[in-house]
Amino acid sequence: MLCKAKSKSDRKGRDPADEGLGKKLALRQSLGFNATIVGVFEEFLTWSEKNQAESTFYGHKLYLQDFLDHAEVAFVRELKPIHVTK
Repeated sequence: MLCKAKSKSDRKGRDPADEGLGKKLALRQSLGFNATIVGVFEEFLTWSEKNQAESTFYGHKLYLQDFLDHAEVAFVRELKPIHVTK
């Protein structure tokens, strides 16, 4: 955990502060010159989960995970058409 501030976890041991921090980090990773592919995908999947049917979200998630499993680059700026068509 990056933050050492005390926080209360829920009954399942999840910390609400961790969830908020994770969302902020994902947003930061999906913007700007140092945007990561994972950060962009996480932002899209967050939107998809809230705004599309569960089956559509699940399909997107599987497709994007497959892309990540075969991606040769980590940053959006490194992507070339061949990475997408491959």
